[in-house]
Parts: sequence; structure tokens; C-alpha cells
Amino acid sequence: MITVYIDMLFIVNFIMDFLIISLTAKISGSYSPVRKLFGSLAGAIYSCGMFFIPIKPLYSFFCMVLFSCLMVKISLKGSFLKNLGVFWGVSILAGGIIFAIFLKGGVFISNGSVYFSAGITNLILGAFLLYISVKIVCKILDRLALSRKENVILEIKNGEKTATLNALCDTGNMLSEPFTGLPVCIIARHFYETLHTDNDKLYIIPYKTVDKPHGVMLGILPEIVTITTPDGKRYFPACIITSTDISIKKGVDAIINPQMLTNNKVLSKV
Repeated sequence: MITVYIDMLFIVNFIMDFLIISLTAKISGSYSPVRKLFGSLAGAIYSCGMFFIPIKPLYSFFCMVLFSCLMVKISLKGSFLKNLGVFWGVSILAGGIIFAIFLKGGVFISNGSVYFSAGITNLILGAFLLYISVKIVCKILDRLALSRKENVILEIKNGEKTATLNALCDTGNMLSEPFTGLPVCIIARHFYETLHTDNDKLYIIPYKTVDKPHGVMLGILPEIVTITTPDGKRYFPACIITSTDISIKKGVDAIINPQMLTNNKVLSKV
């Protein structure tokens, strides 16, 4: 007979949910550290409730679907359907990997959900192995994309203000905001002043150049950024925009970080 401790059940599920949500955020390009904590907390509470409260299997399935939708809505910004699909995919992958590795720990079913006894250390180890594996794959994809150097159309919406810019995707701009980890897009000063509002939160972006070893720029997080590539693909990255007074290039209004085309999947084609 397996003894279940509710505190351990809560902690394990909180850690697992946080890692799965973090992976989902990494793949879908949705960043919100505080919201991820609330989503993981909701998932852990649900797991404990479903374990101890009797419920029919069919109702359990519908509850699981509805609660996963709630977790995604709480945890992640951006396209809900995209985030939900990625969340389900990562959840299935995580469950499959951990189930395959630690199957010998013993399996039992409660309210239609599968539980297995593998020890908290093994569960956490399995979760981190999954996280590291996905991070490695993302890094490889990022490296492959760093060779990009092409002109794209950049559309930025912030509040009631919008701007359309001719942008260059260039590895010369590899800036990122240190707290959120978001890539930085450098745009011409007059466009930045057009998009900036008094309600925008300011982000500090450190940088260095040959002439200036230490420097900082201020940036904002716009509501919607759309990148359209020459082949018609459209990307919707989360990014920080900042400004420069330096002339970028004739006919070019912005330089985008290549990671803006790797942290986010293509959502549509024009």
C-alpha cells in the first residue's frame, strides 16, 4: 500500500507544473514570471483536490481539460490557443519521459489520473532532465537562425499608437533585457517617441561598444509586435523596443535581434 502525503503531493505538482509552464513559455515566447507562479499554484491545488475528492472518470477528464485551460490563461500571455496547444504537448512529453524512466516506482490510478511512486528526488530529476533537453534544442535552433541577415517589415502596436518600419534582422544586435530575458529591438528615435506613452513601464538595457565599454538604454514592452519576412511568414515575438539616434542604414528604421525569429513559432502566412 502506498502512503500519500498531501504536502509532498502539493510540492511535487507545484514544481512539475512550474517547469512545464516555463517550457511552454520558452517555446511559445510568452514571458511572465509572476503569472507562472500563480498558474503553478493553481495546478498544484487542483492535483491535490482531484486526488482526494471522489469523481467519475468522465467528469475527471473534463475537469482536467478545463483546469489546464485555466492554468494557461493565468500563466501565459499572447495567443491562448497557441499557448494551450504547446502546454498540452509539453505535458504529454513530460509525463511520457518521466513515466518511462521511473515506471518501476509503482503505478496507481485515482479519479482517472495516473500517479506513480518514484520518490520526490527522482521526479524532480526527471523534470529537470526534460527542461535541460528542451533548452538544448532551443539553443541549437537559435544558433541555426543566427546566420539570418535579411530585411523584414516590423509592425509595432502600443496602446492606440502604431508604427510600420523597415527593419534589418542582424546578428549585430544580440541585446536582451536582463530581468525578463526578452530580446531587444532597436528602432529610430522618432518612431520610439511616437510609440512611447506615459503609462509604459521602463526597462533598463545595458550595452557596450568599442567606444563605450559601459552604457545603458531605456526601453518599453509594446503590446503587439509583428514581423513579416520576405517569404511571407509572420512572427509575433515578445520583445523590448529601445531607440537610437545613430543612422542605422539607408531605408532601414530598425534592427531586430535574430532571436525574435527563433523564440516564437510562425502563426500564419500572408
